[in-house]
Amino acid sequence: MSQMCKTFGSFLQKSTNVLCNTSLITSNNIAVQTNTFLPSWSLTFIRTNIRNRFPRAKEGKRIKVHGWEKRLSTPGGQMIIMRRILKGRHVLSH
Repeated sequence: MSQMCKTFGSFLQKSTNVLCNTSLITSNNIAVQTNTFLPSWSLTFIRTNIRNRFPRAKEGKRIKVHGWEKRLSTPGGQMIIMRRILKGRHVLSH
């Protein structure tokens, strides 16, 4: 699993360079580089908190089925994470 995470992490780093467009704005002969697109997944948020609501759901099962580790453990789960990254989702998994 660690090799898969390393491979997936290196893919994310490479895709960051592709997705983050930078442009140069020149004003008064001074070049300023600005980021025009910051990916929402740069601060990867994962929902692992147990929520307190009624009726009480099976939170442990939700995390085991839809969680980050479960997603990365299968090729289909990795495709789900990449699809959510490319779509610009704020939260990638539970």
